[in-house]
Amino acid sequence: MNSQGCETTSPSGVERWRSAVEVLLLVLLVVGIYFSRMTTLTLRGEETRRADVAAEILQTGDWIVPRQQGTIYLSRPPMGSWPIAVMALIRGKLDVVTIRLPTVMAVLLTTLLIYAYGRLYLSRLGAFAAAVVYPTMGQVLQIGRLAETEGFFTLLVASSLLVWHWGYVKRLPGGLTWSLGYALAAMAGLTKGPQGPIYFVAATWTFLAVKRDWRYLFSGAHVLGIGSFVAVLGAWQIPYYLRTDWESTKGIWVRMAADRFTKNDPLRVIRHLVGYPLEVLGCMLPWSILLLQLANRRFWRAVADVRGHVLFLLTCLAITFPSVWLATGARGRYYMPLYPIVAVLIGLIIDRCSLAEQRSAMRLDWQRYLVGIGLAAVVGSGGVLLAGWVDMPITAQIAQPPLFAWFFFVSGLALAIWLTVTRNRRSMQLTAASFLAIGVFLGLAQVGAVVNARARIATDISGSVAQLKEQLPDDVHLVSLGIVNHNFRFHYREPIPVVPWSKATRGAVPE
Repeated sequence: MNSQGCETTSPSGVERWRSAVEVLLLVLLVVGIYFSRMTTLTLRGEETRRADVAAEILQTGDWIVPRQQGTIYLSRPPMGSWPIAVMALIRGKLDVVTIRLPTVMAVLLTTLLIYAYGRLYLSRLGAFAAAVVYPTMGQVLQIGRLAETEGFFTLLVASSLLVWHWGYVKRLPGGLTWSLGYALAAMAGLTKGPQGPIYFVAATWTFLAVKRDWRYLFSGAHVLGIGSFVAVLGAWQIPYYLRTDWESTKGIWVRMAADRFTKNDPLRVIRHLVGYPLEVLGCMLPWSILLLQLANRRFWRAVADVRGHVLFLLTCLAITFPSVWLATGARGRYYMPLYPIVAVLIGLIIDRCSLAEQRSAMRLDWQRYLVGIGLAAVVGSGGVLLAGWVDMPITAQIAQPPLFAWFFFVSGLALAIWLTVTRNRRSMQLTAASFLAIGVFLGLAQVGAVVNARARIATDISGSVAQLKEQLPDDVHLVSLGIVNHNFRFHYREPIPVVPWSKATRGAVPE
């Protein structure tokens, strides 16, 4: 109470209220982008494969051995399909929402994880910026709406690294810190193979070696953490081995990873070494442009107070990037598990550049970035608007409904005006509003323009498969001489037994 008998809010209360508002804004941003229009696009890519494995889990009750048409699926362990199966049990059906909901939930949880971790040593502005950056990166906007493994896998890999470092910095009990990190890394392994555990071990061990913290590295607590890894992984691995064999156990861990290193002709290797870093930076646009500040000596002076934390982020990136850079079969999305680490780094860059002294080089770089984003928004939205007026094959692919096209253009123009007008204002609130506005516009571009364009050219085979089923006599059931395409198999929604070639040649077909 103050002297006039009015209630006042304590500084800690104000801080909690502001944090709650920021969390709410992040939830609204992710929900608005990822939870809207979930069913507009047909299932595509590997979505039906993940769903098909989940369907077999539900049909057989076997949560240990992933299968396709009753045969062991050796691409990866089954945890990537578990959330889909669990969601199907909760909702009572295996539809598009059920299949994609675990991925979009993973994007939301990863966003909140980045914000919570950022508050460890970044300002509220920096933590909020980092949390806005991740879900609005170009590739996350694309993959995070689909039932691909990357969304859930990124949550687990990023959690293993960030939760471990949070416990290390806060000096929580070493056994708890190591156990949480290793347990999350084990779950990442159960989702997509050895990449997650290798990233965790390589990053944490290298970081401690660089810091010369040998006592923490070679401690009983670390041994306890390794025990948690063995326990989590063994809870699936032992039953899997007992139900299969050694070849299946080896194949499910190394088959997919080994395929990435098989295409090693010199020209392909050169193209990959030169092009892959650019591809990854392109996947993180438009925020990856800010990483140019890492070559600025003024930036490194500005982050001297958090240099130890930055060392951890850079160690994670430096020690993991060669695993995809040297693998000629790797794609840009294979490095998505480290995008949250990059997002934290970009959040720090936004924090220090946007609040730097007026007329300083870092401040001018930030202003140029805002103007550039505004210009790109006007040009991009203007191009989408004009595409509806120009009768050409290439413009027909991006043309939008007139009402949305005008709304999109006005939104881009409003964003450009806002960024131009406020670029010189040194205010945390205005800066937060600026990059949040950028994130909202990027989300609108994805949910609106991109989804509309893809829906126009999408091929929906569900209707064709349904017609095929109607034409088949009731006493006829499909069989296959090998694994059927997962897209057809999922939409067929009935078991398709695999017939060995030897039996097929003798006319032996199971009833």
